[in-house]
Amino acid sequence: MSKISNIQALRFFSALFVACFHVSAHYKLAGGENLFSVFKYGWAGVDVFFVISGFVIHQAYTKVKNLNDACYFLHCRLMRIFSGYWPWLALTYLCFWYFRPEVLVDKNLLDSIFLIYQPNQNNLLAVSWTLTYEIFFYFIFFVLCLFSKKTLLPILLFFVSLITISYLAHGAHGLLLSPLLLELIAGSILSVLNTKIINKKMALIVLATLSFVMIYTLTIPQHDPMMRSLTTGVLAIFIVYLALSLDHYGYKANKTLSMFGDTSYSLYLCHIPIIWTAQWSITNLISSNPDIYFPLLVIFIIFISIAWYKLYEIPTYTFLKKLFPAKLIK
Repeated sequence: MSKISNIQALRFFSALFVACFHVSAHYKLAGGENLFSVFKYGWAGVDVFFVISGFVIHQAYTKVKNLNDACYFLHCRLMRIFSGYWPWLALTYLCFWYFRPEVLVDKNLLDSIFLIYQPNQNNLLAVSWTLTYEIFFYFIFFVLCLFSKKTLLPILLFFVSLITISYLAHGAHGLLLSPLLLELIAGSILSVLNTKIINKKMALIVLATLSFVMIYTLTIPQHDPMMRSLTTGVLAIFIVYLALSLDHYGYKANKTLSMFGDTSYSLYLCHIPIIWTAQWSITNLISSNPDIYFPLLVIFIIFISIAWYKLYEIPTYTFLKKLFPAKLIK
């Protein structure tokens, strides 16, 4: 499946914003004031990630033609998630074990290892709760692969209805009908309608309203998942749509940004253990001049994510794919 350069760039910036959001909390604790203030809404990068993931999952789904393809689709997705996740989970565990062992008392290690849904998001690697949603969405599409592709859009819209009815009746609870799934579904629907809804006039309308939506949504408390999907989620949809429109009309991200997009998963996972290790091992140093050391920390995180992607992620994923040949299932 060919990659869309603007979506690749957007993946990188989303991961970077999430990382800078977490860095900003430590920056403030170290006495910093203004440098990272722009990233106080960096958590919204997760919503952009969800929409992009829904879009990419549907793009892969369009290539599925039979049960073998469906199994291969699911297997590759799970390999991609866990092969990249487990090493950073192990490093996070070692970080807590060495510096703050008391933190491990309240963590459910088994649930964290297998990304089992935790209602209180008490994951050992903080950002990994989002991976649970992605895996659940993979399984939804695996089941959808068994049906005619003509039924996809009606089923997705039916699922939207179920989530809405469940929320109105019982509020937001659990994984199966979580309002956050609406963002993944929106990304898939955006992929379904991609070529039909992209035009210059619509792109200009989206661009004109984007600033207003951004100001409005980011000032609303995001504790309720449905409110988050209807505010920040809508903002994320607009951003992804605008990126697709720019790509369609020839305004594409360069190869460097596209390459950075490949490293976004590593960046998303690695920044947490790196931040904690730096915070606990060189506290006095980074507190002495946070305006210098925290930007350097962000640069270091980006460097590590690139190196990890090239030296570990690519060869490991390539090797694991060979263990499951596409024609294994007859």
